[in-house]
Amino acid sequence: MGHRALSGEAGRPRWIRGFETQKTAQSELTKLLKSKGDGTYIEPSKQTLSEYLSRWLNTIEANVAPKTFERYKKLVDLNINPKLGTVRMAQLQPVQLAEFYTWAGTEGNRRTKSGLSTRTVLHIHRLLRRALQQAVLWQLRPTNPADAVQAPRPPDIEMKPVEEERAGWLIVSAEGTDMFLPILTALCTGMRRGEILGIRWSDLGLEQSRLTVNQSVSQTRKQGVFFKSPKKKKSRRTITLPGILMDALREQRIQAAKTPRAVRTGLSRFGPSVAMPDGSVWAPDRRKAVGIRFHDLRRTHASELLRRELRLKP
Repeated sequence: MGHRALSGEAGRPRWIRGFETQKTAQSELTKLLKSKGDGTYIEPSKQTLSEYLSRWLNTIEANVAPKTFERYKKLVDLNINPKLGTVRMAQLQPVQLAEFYTWAGTEGNRRTKSGLSTRTVLHIHRLLRRALQQAVLWQLRPTNPADAVQAPRPPDIEMKPVEEERAGWLIVSAEGTDMFLPILTALCTGMRRGEILGIRWSDLGLEQSRLTVNQSVSQTRKQGVFFKSPKKKKSRRTITLPGILMDALREQRIQAAKTPRAVRTGLSRFGPSVAMPDGSVWAPDRRKAVGIRFHDLRRTHASELLRRELRLKP
């Protein structure tokens, strides 16, 4: 049976159980009495981890990107709460987190009964570490147990440029489809998917062959598709465009003027240049080239192939 340390004000004893030896129990008691004496004692919170995380999410919603908040809430609801939600937040120990990460990596996927990816487990760890650090700052617990747990290390994912022959095939194959302009823009500029879909005609200097990145398109379940400004200054930049892309954009401008949406409202300077057939904004999740990652297309844009301004016709 574990030893106990007694603390509390006179007439109000509080037992802390689970110490392996009387010596460690006495040591903990000494620490508690000292912290009460110097005014640093923190009364343990009675909130469960689920209750605390709900409270924490409410406080950060206005200060993080909607997509980030949606990802955090999904990790909490689907991955953390079912396993750890009923644990008292103040009593959560590093060993419980270490065991939870092991479980998550081997059988944490409720749908497939297999393990979550190492990268997802790492995201969970980072979320818990951030949330529990706030609990320390709010004086709801004295330490952050996630600090004592080694973060899962995901395998490195190599970003491979698309081979020149493959890039040429992609452009030629996509010509005449709605994937043509985003693929060509990614290869020629190295822009992110959301940035490409957020290009407006007002961002383009067709005479100067320049493009200013002012915004990007994002998508969440709650807000749907929306525009957002870049948080980092370096994300707002001006890019010089090659002739092959300028020709494609000019052609897109001509075709956009013929759409029913343009006829009804006029071709707005602030409308999307990489748009759906009716002129409206594309949802980012619909813009996935089969077998190709936009990150790989970004890596390819500086290749010798594109510096020679690949010709569309074989």
